[in-house]
Amino acid sequence: MRAKLIACDILREEVKTLCAEWGASPADYGTDFLEMRLHDQPELLKKDLARRIAGLRGAPYDVILLGLGLCQNSVVGLEAPGIPLVMPRTHDCIALFMGSTGRYMAEHRREPGTYWFARGFMHRQDREGGETDWQSLGQGSKAGENGDSETGGMRADMSREEQYQKWVEAYGEDNARYLMEEWLDAWKKNYRRAAYLWWEADPDREADRDRIRRHAAENNWSFEQFDVDLGWLRGLLDGGWKRRPSEYLVALPGQTIQAAHDGGVVRAV
Repeated sequence: MRAKLIACDILREEVKTLCAEWGASPADYGTDFLEMRLHDQPELLKKDLARRIAGLRGAPYDVILLGLGLCQNSVVGLEAPGIPLVMPRTHDCIALFMGSTGRYMAEHRREPGTYWFARGFMHRQDREGGETDWQSLGQGSKAGENGDSETGGMRADMSREEQYQKWVEAYGEDNARYLMEEWLDAWKKNYRRAAYLWWEADPDREADRDRIRRHAAENNWSFEQFDVDLGWLRGLLDGGWKRRPSEYLVALPGQTIQAAHDGGVVRAV
């Protein structure tokens, strides 16, 4: 079976590592990695996904694999273009890194005010360029039962320094500093814990963990570390999705993906 993979760039290194397990590479899946900055603008992500998938109609693939979750409804309305469309039943990549929605939701209920950090977030500057902003290095979970994630904050096309200078020009330095603290950094007040997703194959894991610990201390957050479990992502790539319908959605040709307001997360209509 020839598969086409479309995945968030946060999963790049994990996908490469899993492919290597069976002597393959992302190229063998015709992989398209989506820019992470698109997740800051869900409507643009939705349009980009729709364009890519529509362009695969008639292409020599047997299935399209989506390496991402509901992601603020970015996948809602996507139509399987003549071949099945498969995706994990997850709200976002944090649950995918943790190996199950159950494990993620247990932590979400234990501490809803958690900001999650993973390798892909931590090193997005290396891939996309621009100034490092702590908010862009992780992903927060809202204090709700649906597990949806939020990133909030400044415009996705503007760096922290650019935003500051724009406010200086408009309102002066004192007011610009006030806006930085009370608006741009207000998101920090919604969180109480920094959670680091520790992946043994990550050569930067110890340095990244230390950075997150320092950041947590600066914001009076607690710190916890969780081992990454790639079993769910592995099942997407190696065909395990065929045997585990409770973990993966399979949209058949002509069906569209919709949000499911239950434990299934997504459904095919």
